[in-house]
This record gives sequence, C-alpha cells and structure tokens, in this order.
Amino acid sequence: MAEALDSRYYKIDVDMAHPLRMPAKVLSYGFSLEVHGDSLISYLPYFGRAYSIPYGGGKGLNFTSTISSYQMEYPKKDRARIYLITKNDEDVYSFLIEVFINGKATIDVQARERDMISFDGEIVTD
Repeated sequence: MAEALDSRYYKIDVDMAHPLRMPAKVLSYGFSLEVHGDSLISYLPYFGRAYSIPYGGGKGLNFTSTISSYQMEYPKKDRARIYLITKNDEDVYSFLIEVFINGKATIDVQARERDMISFDGEIVTD
C-alpha cells in the first residue's frame, strides 16, 4: 500500500458518504477517487448545499483534473495523510485523504461553492 501511495497511482473505492447537514448514506458499488500521477479522477456523489453552481447542478464531484498541490505525510506508523488541491471549471477542491494500514480510507472534500462532504472507503492497489 505505501508503495502505491508513494508512486501516486492508487484508487479508493467508496461505500459511505457523510454529508455535512444530512445523515450518512450507504453508497452503491462504483464510486471512487483515483490518483494517477498528477491527475485526479473523482467519481463521487454529492449531497449537500451548493452556493454558486451552474444551472442544473453542474458536475458535482464527477470530474477529471490536474492536481495543483500534493503533500503526503505519515503522522503515525499506521496511516498516511494526503492533502491535495485541484480545480475544474466549476470550483476549487481541497481533499484530505487518510489511508490506514488495513487499507481503509477516509476522504474529506472541501469546495469553495459547496458544503463539505466526507467519504469512507478502501484503497485498491494493482
């Protein structure tokens, strides 16, 4: 797992969403967040309040973009913490990803134009 994180090629399959102002939601199969070097592929649902978005709701958290900032640290020996920033034509997003030694992961997403949302999942390495 550490090798995949260090190489910046990994995928996190998510199965639970934690919107800021709503109860947690169990997700069906298929939602994920992928890091491929300097690219981020976000296929995540969004539940919550949006402030200034395109008519019809926009892309939400479904986009592919270039990572503008990426920092990784190991605050404890059983986990890695990743901070990354990316943007698309709708918003700027800050991601805080924590990956634990057992493969479980949490993702916190903060956007300028939307309420924060968090996800639980598991890292997939090939």
